[in-house]
Amino acid sequence: DVSELNGLPVRVVASPSIEAGNDLLRAILLQGKSIIASKILEAAGNYAANDVLSGSAAAGTGTAWYFANCARAPGRSFMITGIRMRYAADSVLFRPEIHFFRRNPTASELDDNAAYSMAAADNLGSSLGAFPLPAFTDLGPESVTSDDDIRKQITPAINDTGVYAIVKTLDAEANETAGARLEVELEIIQY
Repeated sequence: DVSELNGLPVRVVASPSIEAGNDLLRAILLQGKSIIASKILEAAGNYAANDVLSGSAAAGTGTAWYFANCARAPGRSFMITGIRMRYAADSVLFRPEIHFFRRNPTASELDDNAAYSMAAADNLGSSLGAFPLPAFTDLGPESVTSDDDIRKQITPAINDTGVYAIVKTLDAEANETAGARLEVELEIIQY
């Protein structure tokens, strides 16, 4: 193939090593995706500030949130770039906060409507930080909140591709609805 550069003929030749490098570059490009977890909240009573949001209020029966398949391979890092929450009830206006963990935080408070407390066993080597979100906005049949400007690299446990979380309130809320679904969506980039 002959082209012209500054009035001079130029032959363009594809190099096998350049093509192989381009293929490798394409293979390692970052992949973005959404991971969604949801729970039906018991909401046995009004939420106080700092209350856990979970599927069961009975003592010792709550479970952590789990976001599966965030990493390409066990123990491989990924980046959270955004968090969105949808609450299937209107007029909910509290600010939520999500705490991420490398391992299941079973020693911490996980029951719905209970005051959040992180056990020392879950903090040491497992806690990956907390992210407060803006207050929910009432959109009629549901309330939503989001932060699309998060840049948090997460490395799951060596044998896991997911990450655990505890979601809690930062404000009191009296407009919750028992049995309403809370959906948490993570926008991630896999490395």
